[in-house]
Amino acid sequence: EAGEWGTQQPYDQAFEEVRVEWCDALDASLLEAASDLLKARFRSNKALVDLLVKKVRKGAHTNYCANPTDPSAKGTLESASDVAQLHLALGLVTYKGELVGAAAINLVPACKPARRGAMPTTGGFWCASVLLKAVKPGFEGRGVARRLRRANEAFARAQGAGRMVVPTSGSSRGWWTGTSSRTGEELGGFTESQGFDSLESLPRHHELEFRQLPAAFFLPFDGVTLFVKPLPSTALDAGEEQGEEQGEEQGEE
Repeated sequence: EAGEWGTQQPYDQAFEEVRVEWCDALDASLLEAASDLLKARFRSNKALVDLLVKKVRKGAHTNYCANPTDPSAKGTLESASDVAQLHLALGLVTYKGELVGAAAINLVPACKPARRGAMPTTGGFWCASVLLKAVKPGFEGRGVARRLRRANEAFARAQGAGRMVVPTSGSSRGWWTGTSSRTGEELGGFTESQGFDSLESLPRHHELEFRQLPAAFFLPFDGVTLFVKPLPSTALDAGEEQGEEQGEEQGEE
Protein backbone atom coordinates (compact mmCIF):
# COMPACT_ATOMS: atom_id res chain seq x y z
CA GLU A 1 0.00 0.00 0.00
CA ALA A 2 2.78 2.43 0.92
CA GLY A 3 4.61 1.63 -2.30
CA GLU A 4 1.55 2.38 -4.40
CA TRP A 5 0.92 5.54 -2.43
CA GLY A 6 4.50 6.73 -2.87
CA THR A 7 4.53 6.31 -6.63
CA GLN A 8 1.08 7.73 -7.37
CA GLN A 9 0.62 10.55 -4.86
CA PRO A 10 2.56 13.83 -4.55
CA TYR A 11 4.49 14.33 -1.34
CA ASP A 12 3.54 17.58 0.38
CA GLN A 13 6.14 18.63 2.97
CA ALA A 14 3.49 20.74 4.69
CA PHE A 15 2.21 17.48 6.20
CA GLU A 16 5.67 16.31 7.29
CA GLU A 17 7.10 16.58 10.79
CA VAL A 18 10.79 15.96 11.49
CA ARG A 19 12.12 15.84 15.03
CA VAL A 20 14.79 14.25 17.20
CA GLU A 21 14.19 13.27 20.81
CA TRP A 22 15.97 11.38 23.54
CA CYS A 23 14.61 7.84 23.54
CA ASP A 24 13.74 8.12 27.22
CA ALA A 25 11.40 11.04 26.42
CA LEU A 26 9.35 9.23 23.76
CA ASP A 27 6.14 7.35 24.43
CA ALA A 28 5.90 3.61 23.96
CA SER A 29 3.84 3.80 20.75
CA LEU A 30 6.45 5.90 18.93
CA LEU A 31 9.27 3.67 20.15
CA GLU A 32 7.39 0.64 18.88
CA ALA A 33 6.74 2.25 15.49
CA ALA A 34 10.40 3.23 15.13
CA SER A 35 11.46 -0.27 16.16
CA ASP A 36 9.19 -1.85 13.55
CA LEU A 37 10.47 0.44 10.79
CA LEU A 38 14.14 -0.18 11.60
CA LYS A 39 13.64 -3.93 11.98
CA ALA A 40 11.98 -4.09 8.57
CA ARG A 41 15.21 -2.79 7.04
CA PHE A 42 17.75 -4.40 9.39
CA ARG A 43 16.23 -7.85 9.60
CA SER A 44 19.44 -9.47 10.77
CA ASN A 45 20.03 -6.87 13.50
CA LYS A 46 16.73 -6.94 15.40
CA ALA A 47 18.44 -7.30 18.77
CA LEU A 48 20.54 -4.23 17.99
CA VAL A 49 17.37 -2.28 17.15
CA ASP A 50 15.89 -3.24 20.52
CA LEU A 51 19.05 -2.04 22.24
CA LEU A 52 19.28 1.31 20.45
CA VAL A 53 15.57 2.15 20.51
CA LYS A 54 14.35 0.68 23.79
CA LYS A 55 17.56 -0.08 25.71
CA VAL A 56 16.37 -3.67 25.80
CA ARG A 57 19.38 -5.96 26.04
CA LYS A 58 19.03 -9.43 24.54
CA GLY A 59 22.39 -11.05 25.05
CA ALA A 60 25.78 -9.45 24.43
CA HIS A 61 26.53 -7.12 21.53
CA THR A 62 29.93 -7.15 19.87
CA ASN A 63 31.70 -3.82 20.22
CA TYR A 64 34.68 -3.37 17.92
CA CYS A 65 35.82 -0.31 19.90
CA ALA A 66 35.43 -1.76 23.38
CA ASN A 67 39.11 -2.20 24.19
CA PRO A 68 41.07 0.95 23.28
CA THR A 69 44.31 -0.45 24.70
CA ASP A 70 44.18 -3.50 22.44
CA PRO A 71 42.74 -2.71 18.99
CA SER A 72 42.96 -6.34 17.91
CA ALA A 73 40.54 -7.41 20.63
CA LYS A 74 36.78 -7.40 20.25
CA GLY A 75 34.76 -6.47 23.28
CA THR A 76 31.15 -6.85 24.21
CA LEU A 77 28.44 -4.60 25.51
CA GLU A 78 26.52 -6.94 27.74
CA SER A 79 25.81 -5.64 31.25
CA ALA A 80 23.07 -3.31 32.45
CA SER A 81 25.72 -0.76 33.41
CA ASP A 82 27.15 -0.88 29.87
CA VAL A 83 23.73 -0.16 28.41
CA ALA A 84 23.09 2.62 30.93
CA GLN A 85 26.14 4.47 29.60
CA LEU A 86 24.55 4.84 26.16
CA HIS A 87 22.93 8.24 25.48
CA LEU A 88 20.40 7.28 22.82
CA ALA A 89 18.20 9.48 20.66
CA LEU A 90 15.81 8.88 17.78
CA GLY A 91 15.33 10.95 14.67
CA LEU A 92 11.75 10.64 13.44
CA VAL A 93 9.91 11.70 10.28
CA THR A 94 6.12 11.47 10.25
CA TYR A 95 3.87 12.19 7.30
CA LYS A 96 0.18 12.73 7.97
CA GLY A 97 0.69 10.98 11.29
CA GLU A 98 2.49 7.95 9.81
CA LEU A 99 6.11 7.23 10.69
CA VAL A 100 8.07 7.16 7.41
CA GLY A 101 11.66 7.66 8.57
CA ALA A 102 13.76 6.87 11.63
CA ALA A 103 17.39 7.05 12.72
CA ALA A 104 19.01 5.61 15.86
CA ILE A 105 21.71 7.87 17.31
CA ASN A 106 24.27 7.30 20.05
CA LEU A 107 25.72 10.48 21.57
CA VAL A 108 29.19 9.75 22.90
CA PRO A 109 30.31 11.75 25.95
CA ALA A 110 33.53 13.70 25.60
CA CYS A 111 34.51 12.75 29.14
CA LYS A 112 33.50 10.17 31.70
CA PRO A 113 30.36 11.14 33.63
CA ALA A 114 30.43 11.27 37.42
CA ARG A 115 28.35 8.09 37.63
CA ARG A 116 27.24 5.45 35.18
CA GLY A 117 24.28 6.51 33.08
CA ALA A 118 24.58 10.19 34.03
CA MET A 119 24.70 12.90 31.42
CA PRO A 120 28.17 14.43 31.07
CA THR A 121 28.57 17.61 33.11
CA THR A 122 31.58 18.99 31.27
CA GLY A 123 32.92 18.76 27.76
CA GLY A 124 29.62 18.04 26.02
CA PHE A 125 29.54 15.12 23.61
CA TRP A 126 32.49 13.98 21.54
CA CYS A 127 30.22 12.95 18.68
CA ALA A 128 26.79 11.84 17.60
CA SER A 129 27.02 8.48 15.88
CA VAL A 130 24.20 7.45 13.54
CA LEU A 131 24.08 3.66 13.73
CA LEU A 132 20.78 2.81 12.02
CA LYS A 133 18.55 4.68 9.57
CA ALA A 134 15.52 3.67 7.52
CA VAL A 135 12.93 5.21 5.22
CA LYS A 136 9.64 3.40 4.73
CA PRO A 137 9.28 1.78 1.28
CA GLY A 138 7.24 3.98 -1.01
CA PHE A 139 8.58 7.19 0.54
CA GLU A 140 12.07 7.12 -0.97
CA GLY A 141 13.15 9.86 -3.32
CA ARG A 142 11.25 12.52 -1.36
CA GLY A 143 14.19 13.99 0.56
CA VAL A 144 13.08 12.22 3.75
CA ALA A 145 16.53 10.81 4.63
CA ARG A 146 18.23 14.11 3.90
CA ARG A 147 15.88 16.15 6.06
CA LEU A 148 16.23 13.54 8.78
CA ARG A 149 20.00 13.93 8.61
CA ARG A 150 19.67 17.71 8.93
CA ALA A 151 17.52 17.28 12.03
CA ASN A 152 19.99 14.79 13.50
CA GLU A 153 22.81 17.27 13.02
CA ALA A 154 20.84 20.15 14.51
CA PHE A 155 20.00 18.05 17.57
CA ALA A 156 23.60 16.93 17.98
CA ARG A 157 24.84 20.50 17.64
CA ALA A 158 22.34 21.65 20.28
CA GLN A 159 23.68 18.98 22.66
CA GLY A 160 27.23 20.24 22.20
CA ALA A 161 28.46 17.38 20.01
CA GLY A 162 31.63 18.24 18.11
CA ARG A 163 31.03 16.01 15.10
CA MET A 164 28.73 13.56 13.38
CA VAL A 165 30.16 10.09 12.78
CA VAL A 166 28.60 7.59 10.39
CA PRO A 167 30.04 4.08 10.07
CA THR A 168 29.29 2.71 6.62
CA SER A 169 30.74 0.81 3.71
CA GLY A 170 31.87 2.53 0.53
CA SER A 171 29.03 1.07 -1.52
CA SER A 172 26.31 2.65 0.64
CA ARG A 173 28.07 5.83 1.73
CA GLY A 174 25.88 8.05 -0.47
CA TRP A 175 22.64 7.14 1.26
CA TRP A 176 24.09 7.47 4.74
CA THR A 177 26.04 10.69 4.28
CA GLY A 178 23.99 12.57 1.67
CA THR A 179 26.36 12.17 -1.25
CA SER A 180 24.66 12.50 -4.63
CA SER A 181 24.76 9.17 -6.44
CA ARG A 182 24.47 11.00 -9.75
CA THR A 183 27.21 13.61 -9.41
CA GLY A 184 29.34 12.32 -6.55
CA GLU A 185 29.06 15.76 -4.95
CA GLU A 186 29.53 15.73 -1.18
CA LEU A 187 26.20 17.37 -0.39
CA GLY A 188 26.25 16.36 3.24
CA GLY A 189 29.68 17.68 4.17
CA PHE A 190 30.96 14.28 5.36
CA THR A 191 34.48 13.16 4.55
CA GLU A 192 36.17 9.82 4.96
CA SER A 193 38.15 10.03 8.17
CA GLN A 194 41.89 10.05 7.68
CA GLY A 195 42.35 8.97 11.29
CA PHE A 196 39.91 6.09 11.27
CA ASP A 197 40.05 4.15 8.03
CA SER A 198 38.64 0.65 7.63
CA LEU A 199 38.61 -0.89 11.07
CA GLU A 200 40.23 -4.00 9.67
CA SER A 201 43.45 -2.00 9.24
CA LEU A 202 43.39 -0.28 12.64
CA PRO A 203 45.65 -2.71 14.48
CA ARG A 204 48.39 -2.20 11.90
CA HIS A 205 48.07 1.42 10.88
CA HIS A 206 45.90 3.46 13.25
CA GLU A 207 46.45 2.13 16.72
CA LEU A 208 47.08 5.59 18.18
CA GLU A 209 43.89 7.06 16.71
CA PHE A 210 41.93 4.03 17.83
CA ARG A 211 43.10 4.52 21.40
CA GLN A 212 41.85 8.10 21.28
CA LEU A 213 38.26 7.04 20.69
CA PRO A 214 36.17 7.69 23.82
CA ALA A 215 35.40 4.61 25.90
CA ALA A 216 31.66 5.07 25.28
CA PHE A 217 32.06 4.91 21.50
CA PHE A 218 29.92 1.90 20.52
CA LEU A 219 30.56 0.29 17.17
CA PRO A 220 28.59 -2.92 16.51
CA PHE A 221 29.76 -3.29 12.89
CA ASP A 222 33.01 -4.63 11.45
CA GLY A 223 34.67 -3.84 8.14
CA VAL A 224 33.30 -0.30 7.84
CA THR A 225 34.80 3.14 7.31
CA LEU A 226 34.00 6.07 9.59
CA PHE A 227 32.74 9.18 7.81
CA VAL A 228 33.02 12.35 9.86
CA LYS A 229 31.45 15.79 9.68
CA PRO A 230 32.54 18.57 12.07
CA LEU A 231 29.64 20.39 13.70
CA PRO A 232 30.26 24.11 14.13
CA SER A 233 27.90 26.00 16.38
CA THR A 234 26.35 27.79 13.40
CA ALA A 235 23.60 26.43 11.16
CA LEU A 236 24.19 24.90 7.74
CA ASP A 237 25.65 27.41 5.36
CA ALA A 238 23.65 28.57 2.40
CA GLY A 239 25.78 26.67 -0.10
CA GLU A 240 25.20 23.33 1.61
CA GLU A 241 21.47 23.91 1.96
CA GLN A 242 21.23 24.90 -1.71
CA GLY A 243 23.13 21.77 -2.73
CA GLU A 244 20.84 19.56 -0.68
CA GLU A 245 17.74 21.16 -2.14
CA GLN A 246 19.08 20.53 -5.64
CA GLY A 247 19.64 16.88 -4.69
CA GLU A 248 16.03 16.59 -3.56
CA GLU A 249 14.81 18.03 -6.84
CA GLN A 250 16.80 15.33 -8.64
CA GLY A 251 14.96 12.66 -6.67
CA GLU A 252 17.60 11.82 -4.07
CA GLU A 253 16.38 10.45 -0.75
